[in-house]
Amino acid sequence: MTQRRRERERDQKKLAEDETKRTWTRVAKETQNLNQSKEEYNLLRDMLWEQELEEKQKKEEEEAILCKMELKENTLRQNLEQIEAKKEMLKNMEDEECHLVRQMLDKFRRDEEDEESRQRAIFDAKERFMAEAQSQRDQRKHMFKQEKQSEYQERHAGVEQEEYRQRVIAEARKRLLLGHAAQVQGFLPKGAIINEDE
Repeated sequence: MTQRRRERERDQKKLAEDETKRTWTRVAKETQNLNQSKEEYNLLRDMLWEQELEEKQKKEEEEAILCKMELKENTLRQNLEQIEAKKEMLKNMEDEECHLVRQMLDKFRRDEEDEESRQRAIFDAKERFMAEAQSQRDQRKHMFKQEKQSEYQERHAGVEQEEYRQRVIAEARKRLLLGHAAQVQGFLPKGAIINEDE
């Protein structure tokens, strides 16, 4: 009885040990599988992290390239805008300069026309003055000539009248002397007959 019990206990103990071994074996295997899975998980995680990091770096590089391209495009656009603005400014300056030049030329033309008008007015006034002066000289000359002619006519008329009077007197004396020559001969005082004809 005791022998059986011992055998039974030994068998039970053996079974228990076998079960324990199997359990440890299973646990060891599960632990190994778990460790292997963890390593695989870590490896996969590392791979995913590296892939994410690579994609992130690639994305950052692409974004940097896009940023550079955008910056380059903005710079180019700003340069073009500045060039267009400078062209517009130069065009406005040229237009303003042309406008000022036209204004100056118009002013010079108006000044020249005004000067020509002024010179023409001075010339016309001078011509009128000279014409009036000449007219006045001609009038004075004509008046002087008329006065001289009048004086000459008056003087000549007086001389003619005097000569006529003297001729009449001489003729009368001559007739008187001829008519009474015989009676008065020897009685006339010296110097009474002035005219030799008488």
